[in-house]
Amino acid sequence: MTALPREVVPLSPADLLSALGRALGGPDPARDRADREALTDALRRVTGARHLFLFPDGRTSLYALLAPLARAHPGAEVLLPDYNFFAVPEMLRRAGLTPAFVDVTAPHGEADLTAAERALTPRTRAVLLGHYFGRPNDLRAWRDFAARHGLELYEDCAHAFGASVDGRAAGLWGRGGFYSLSLTKGLTGVMGGVAFTDDDEIATTVSSFAGALDEVPRAEVARAIASALGGHALFARGAPALHRAHASLVRAGVDPLDAAMTEPRPSRPPYAWPTRAEIPGACAWLALRHLPRAIADVDRQRALARRVVEARPWSRVTLPRWETDRRATGLNLVARAADPWGLRRHLRARGIDARSDYLSSSTGDAERFPVSARLAREGVLLPLRSMRDDADADRLIEALDAWERG
Repeated sequence: MTALPREVVPLSPADLLSALGRALGGPDPARDRADREALTDALRRVTGARHLFLFPDGRTSLYALLAPLARAHPGAEVLLPDYNFFAVPEMLRRAGLTPAFVDVTAPHGEADLTAAERALTPRTRAVLLGHYFGRPNDLRAWRDFAARHGLELYEDCAHAFGASVDGRAAGLWGRGGFYSLSLTKGLTGVMGGVAFTDDDEIATTVSSFAGALDEVPRAEVARAIASALGGHALFARGAPALHRAHASLVRAGVDPLDAAMTEPRPSRPPYAWPTRAEIPGACAWLALRHLPRAIADVDRQRALARRVVEARPWSRVTLPRWETDRRATGLNLVARAADPWGLRRHLRARGIDARSDYLSSSTGDAERFPVSARLAREGVLLPLRSMRDDADADRLIEALDAWERG
């Protein structure tokens, strides 16, 4: 059986080799500047954002967006989901703000509006939504919530390139949003981040931050691009020996690929954050090369996600229902199961490689945030991005049918 890998590297080896050559070669400021400007212009057209800025990673983009709020209200509280990626609340702290966590709703991990109401204090100044796995939150409701309480609204769109509600891009419903351009995101340059906004005040502050950035060390860029080249071998469909070896480890409850793909939570905050540098020119070029395919992939992934979600009334696994009132990207399809490792072993035995959910409870407080804690335990990311057609989706449906039968 040909294995269906969990991920694909959506950049060609030829493009990666060209970018690696640029990273290892001497600097070419004019070429780098031209590629950054071309990517900025292209993304401005795609998103409809009036202002757009490039950074070396998503977390620095978030830091730049939050700088005006931190200057106006030092130490202010920002509401955000407890179910999150660890770097997000850390960047709030770096900016001089205070994370105020709220529980989430199942199965998507969207911050709970009722919990947010209860968490309000006189120090609350903003809310930061997380559009996880390419699904936009209920932005109409959150925009009304923010307006009703005099709060600023920010959006974590790291997973949500191509997501929108009512034809308006996620990230443009409040003060601003940001994308990550890391390897597993919908649009990738191997490394990179994008801050975007329609707000002139935010844009002025972000522009001043973006105008005083250094270069990412060439060795760091080269390592990142080389790892993407390695990913072609690790995740290729035509590598049966690797897949067999990996399957035996998954059966034993060990997954080295998860460890390789998931950034570990550091024992102490890395003081290099935020990364005060520009997006490398080679990475801007890669993102520009990937952009047309990334836009097309949103439609393909949405269609495949809908095929799986609507195939059955699943009982032993929880899949999100298909929502027609918002445009999700279909970047990832997350299944929730009481025995996630059992589900992963079951899928892997049928040639389908799924990974663990890499989001977690920020506080680890299951009493205060029970849904966040449960979602972090139960998540399995199905390999939607590596599916090519309906036949791949049907293989996944058949495997889930077998899981349903026990």
